[in-house]
Amino acid sequence: MASSKSSSRSRTAHSATPAKTTPNKLEENLNVFKSDNFDADGYVQTKCNSLNEKEIRQLCSYLLDLKKASAEEMRRSVYANYTAFIR
Repeated sequence: MASSKSSSRSRTAHSATPAKTTPNKLEENLNVFKSDNFDADGYVQTKCNSLNEKEIRQLCSYLLDLKKASAEEMRRSVYANYTAFIR
């Protein structure tokens, strides 16, 4: 399937994807999601507030590519480790 190929193309072309993030910076960015009162809708609204239609479509395409790649990676992992999964 060509999803991994289009996925990498989408990742490099997408402006909302962080370039190089240090582990400490990444951890700081992920702390937002760990809060008990995290508001997902509010977070998306603030992050996407300045995006135009084209950027939103690119983001949707990027997320769909990630979803496909993730499903493919899971499938490969299950097949590669089948006996561990059925235990």
